[in-house]
Amino acid sequence: MRLRQNATFSESTLKNYLSELEEEGLIKRVDPEAMAERKVVEVDNGRGYWLATEAGREQTDGSFSFM
Repeated sequence: MRLRQNATFSESTLKNYLSELEEEGLIKRVDPEAMAERKVVEVDNGRGYWLATEAGREQTDGSFSFM
């Protein structure tokens, strides 16, 4: 993990949070190769980027940028 030196939580904690957010429909995992081609292709497991869903964007208070 690139940012490990500044992390204040474990990798397993991060995975747990991401899993919860995914189950709540607030984020989805997408194929990084498709993203390179400016396409959004959802993947179930394996490597991928996390992308906020519309519901996830609505849950923020405007303090995050998803673009």
